[in-house]
Amino acid sequence: MIKSRQIKNIFAYQTLENDLRRMILGNELQHGSAITPETELAQQYNIGRNTARKALFNLEKEGLIRKVHGRGTFVIPPEERPVHAPAKLKIKLVIPEDKSTLSGNSYDRNLVSGVMEHIFMSNTEIDLANPAALSFKSLYSSFSSGETNGIIWERPAKEIFPLIEELRDKKVPQVTISRSIAGIPSIFFDVDRSIQETIKFLTKIGHRDIAFIDVERDYPIYINRQRTFLEMLKRMGHEHPEKYLCLFARPENYDEKLDRIPPVTAIIASRFIIDHLYSWVERKGLNVPEDISLIALSAENSIEFKNHPEMSAIIDPRREIGKVAMETLEGIISGMEVSIAPRKIRGELIMRKSCISPRLKTI
Repeated sequence: MIKSRQIKNIFAYQTLENDLRRMILGNELQHGSAITPETELAQQYNIGRNTARKALFNLEKEGLIRKVHGRGTFVIPPEERPVHAPAKLKIKLVIPEDKSTLSGNSYDRNLVSGVMEHIFMSNTEIDLANPAALSFKSLYSSFSSGETNGIIWERPAKEIFPLIEELRDKKVPQVTISRSIAGIPSIFFDVDRSIQETIKFLTKIGHRDIAFIDVERDYPIYINRQRTFLEMLKRMGHEHPEKYLCLFARPENYDEKLDRIPPVTAIIASRFIIDHLYSWVERKGLNVPEDISLIALSAENSIEFKNHPEMSAIIDPRREIGKVAMETLEGIISGMEVSIAPRKIRGELIMRKSCISPRLKTI
C-alpha cells in the first residue's frame, strides 16, 4: 500500500507513476503483487480517477504491470517483461559556464542533484551543456533528429534570450529557471516571500533597523526581491528605506559602500557578499551575532554556509527546483497543457547562532 501524502509543486500523476515504478523496480512490490485499485490511489494522492488511470496506463505500456479482467492489476515478473526498453527522453540541461561535471557551485550542484533524483527511476537521459557552445542550428537540428527532446535553461543570460525565443517559435519544449521569457514555463525560488518572512521574524525578536546587501543585476528576480525589502521597511515606518538597501556590481569597493549604511542591528545579504561582509564587520570591531544578526541568501551545502557555522540563512530550494523543472518539461513533451505562469518554490529559513535579539550597541 502506498502511503498517503500531500502532493506539492509537482504533477500528481507523475508522482504516482514514479512511486509505483520505484517500488516495482526496487522489489518493494514483488512480482505477482496486486496494485492498489485506481479509486484508492486517487484518494491517497488527492487526484482524479482518470489521472490515476493515466499513471497505471503508462506503467502497463512499459510492461511493468498488467490488468487481469475481473481480478485487478498485478506486477509482471521480470522474466516476462519486454526485452526492449521504452524510448528514452533526452533532456539538455544548460548551466552557465562549463558544468560537465558536478564540481560547479552549490547552486548548480543542488540543481543537478534534483534533476538526477527525478530521473533515477525514470527512462530519461540528461546532457549537461555550456550555453557558450550552443547555437540555434545545433539545437534545432538535435531536436529535429530526436537527439534532444527538450531543454532546461538554468539562469540564462539576456544575450541567450533571442536563441530561446527562436527555439520557442519552432515549438521546441523548453523550461527556464530564475528567468522569465514570454511563452515559456519558468521556475523560480520564491525569494520575495522569504524576504518577507525573514523581516517579520527579525521584527518579532526586536529588530527594526535592518539592511539588505544584494547584487545589482538587471533581472526581475533581483529587482523584485529588492522592491519587496523596501516595501517591508515602509510598512515598519521607515521614511527612507532606500538608505538600508546596499547594491554591488562586481568588482566594487565594498568597504566604501558598506560604510554608508545607517546604524543597523541585522543584515540580510547575498551569498556573494558574505566574505566581504565578515571582513567589514571585523574591521568595525563588531561580532556576529553579539553585535549584529546576519542572514545570508545561500544554498544547501554552500561554502559560505559551511565556513560560518553560526550564520543564519535563507536556503534556495535548488534541488526541488531541479525536480519541478524536469516534471514540467516532461509534461510539455508528453502533450500536457502546462501553464506558462512562473512557478515559485518556497525556500527554507534556517536560524542559527547568528540571529539573536538586538543589543543596545549598533553600527
